[in-house]
Amino acid sequence: MVQPGEYHLTAFDVKVARSTTDIMHIKGTKENLIKEGKSIGGTFTVNPSEIVYIGHFGLDCGAEPFLWRYYIDGRSEFVSYIDGFREKYPFVKDVPVQFRLFSTKMLGNLHALDEPTVE
Repeated sequence: MVQPGEYHLTAFDVKVARSTTDIMHIKGTKENLIKEGKSIGGTFTVNPSEIVYIGHFGLDCGAEPFLWRYYIDGRSEFVSYIDGFREKYPFVKDVPVQFRLFSTKMLGNLHALDEPTVE
Protein backbone atom coordinates (compact mmCIF):
# COMPACT_ATOMS: atom_id res chain seq x y z
CA MET A 1 0.00 0.00 0.00
CA VAL A 2 1.19 3.48 -0.84
CA GLN A 3 -0.07 6.98 -0.21
CA PRO A 4 -1.88 8.66 -3.14
CA GLY A 5 0.51 10.44 -5.45
CA GLU A 6 2.95 10.07 -8.30
CA TYR A 7 5.87 7.69 -7.97
CA HIS A 8 9.10 7.60 -10.00
CA LEU A 9 11.46 4.69 -10.52
CA THR A 10 14.80 5.76 -9.04
CA ALA A 11 16.60 2.42 -8.67
CA PHE A 12 16.38 -1.31 -9.23
CA ASP A 13 18.65 -4.31 -8.80
CA VAL A 14 17.89 -7.62 -10.53
CA LYS A 15 20.09 -10.59 -9.79
CA VAL A 16 20.70 -12.70 -12.90
CA ALA A 17 22.30 -16.13 -12.85
CA ARG A 18 23.85 -17.31 -16.11
CA SER A 19 24.92 -20.47 -14.27
CA THR A 20 25.42 -21.57 -10.67
CA THR A 21 28.74 -19.70 -10.59
CA ASP A 22 28.23 -16.85 -13.08
CA ILE A 23 25.95 -14.35 -11.32
CA MET A 24 25.52 -10.70 -12.25
CA HIS A 25 23.29 -7.78 -11.35
CA ILE A 26 21.32 -5.56 -13.72
CA LYS A 27 21.03 -2.22 -11.95
CA GLY A 28 19.24 1.02 -12.55
CA THR A 29 20.35 4.02 -10.51
CA LYS A 30 19.07 7.52 -9.97
CA GLU A 31 21.86 8.71 -12.26
CA ASN A 32 20.51 6.75 -15.26
CA LEU A 33 16.78 6.79 -14.40
CA ILE A 34 16.41 10.53 -13.69
CA LYS A 35 17.80 13.05 -16.20
CA GLU A 36 17.68 16.81 -15.64
CA GLY A 37 15.11 16.30 -12.88
CA LYS A 38 12.79 14.25 -15.12
CA SER A 39 11.99 10.58 -14.81
CA ILE A 40 13.07 8.55 -17.82
CA GLY A 41 12.77 5.22 -16.00
CA GLY A 42 9.03 5.62 -15.57
CA THR A 43 6.24 6.66 -13.25
CA PHE A 44 2.87 5.60 -11.93
CA THR A 45 0.08 7.41 -10.10
CA VAL A 46 -2.32 6.26 -7.42
CA ASN A 47 -5.46 8.11 -6.39
CA PRO A 48 -7.19 7.77 -3.01
CA SER A 49 -9.25 4.59 -2.50
CA GLU A 50 -8.13 2.73 -5.62
CA ILE A 51 -5.96 -0.17 -6.62
CA VAL A 52 -3.75 0.32 -9.66
CA TYR A 53 -2.43 -2.42 -11.90
CA ILE A 54 0.92 -1.11 -13.17
CA GLY A 55 1.99 -4.28 -14.99
CA HIS A 56 4.38 -7.12 -14.30
CA PHE A 57 8.15 -6.72 -14.36
CA GLY A 58 10.55 -9.41 -15.47
CA LEU A 59 13.62 -10.11 -17.51
CA ASP A 60 13.56 -10.19 -21.26
CA CYS A 61 16.43 -12.30 -22.50
CA GLY A 62 17.37 -11.07 -25.94
CA ALA A 63 21.08 -10.75 -26.63
CA GLU A 64 21.60 -9.60 -23.03
CA PRO A 65 18.99 -9.81 -20.24
CA PHE A 66 17.21 -6.56 -19.47
CA LEU A 67 14.35 -5.47 -17.21
CA TRP A 68 11.01 -5.12 -19.02
CA ARG A 69 7.45 -4.17 -18.02
CA TYR A 70 4.89 -6.67 -19.32
CA TYR A 71 1.11 -6.41 -19.04
CA ILE A 72 -2.12 -8.32 -19.26
CA ASP A 73 -3.45 -7.91 -22.78
CA GLY A 74 -7.17 -7.30 -23.16
CA ARG A 75 -10.11 -6.46 -20.97
CA SER A 76 -11.27 -10.06 -20.40
CA GLU A 77 -7.81 -11.17 -19.23
CA PHE A 78 -7.62 -8.13 -16.95
CA VAL A 79 -11.02 -8.90 -15.39
CA SER A 80 -9.97 -12.54 -14.89
CA TYR A 81 -6.73 -11.42 -13.24
CA ILE A 82 -8.64 -9.07 -10.90
CA ASP A 83 -11.10 -11.85 -10.02
CA GLY A 84 -8.13 -14.01 -8.94
CA PHE A 85 -6.58 -11.09 -7.05
CA ARG A 86 -9.84 -10.46 -5.18
CA GLU A 87 -10.20 -14.14 -4.35
CA LYS A 88 -6.74 -14.11 -2.79
CA TYR A 89 -7.35 -10.74 -1.05
CA PRO A 90 -11.09 -10.64 -0.27
CA PHE A 91 -10.75 -7.50 1.88
CA VAL A 92 -10.34 -5.44 -1.33
CA LYS A 93 -13.37 -6.86 -3.17
CA ASP A 94 -15.17 -3.50 -3.16
CA VAL A 95 -12.19 -1.33 -4.16
CA PRO A 96 -12.11 -0.28 -7.84
CA VAL A 97 -9.06 -1.47 -9.79
CA GLN A 98 -7.52 0.69 -12.50
CA PHE A 99 -5.50 -0.60 -15.44
CA ARG A 100 -2.90 2.18 -15.43
CA LEU A 101 0.41 0.80 -16.52
CA PHE A 102 3.71 1.99 -15.17
CA SER A 103 4.41 4.71 -17.72
CA THR A 104 7.75 4.10 -19.41
CA LYS A 105 9.40 4.09 -22.80
CA MET A 106 12.63 2.74 -21.36
CA LEU A 107 11.25 -0.50 -19.86
CA GLY A 108 8.13 -1.21 -21.92
CA ASN A 109 5.72 -0.16 -24.62
CA LEU A 110 2.77 2.17 -24.09
CA HIS A 111 -0.60 0.44 -23.83
CA ALA A 112 -4.06 1.23 -22.43
CA LEU A 113 -7.47 -0.43 -22.21
CA ASP A 114 -10.63 1.22 -23.53
CA GLU A 115 -12.38 0.27 -20.27
CA PRO A 116 -9.61 0.50 -17.65
CA THR A 117 -11.73 0.18 -14.47
CA VAL A 118 -13.02 -2.97 -12.81
CA GLU A 119 -15.54 -2.14 -10.10
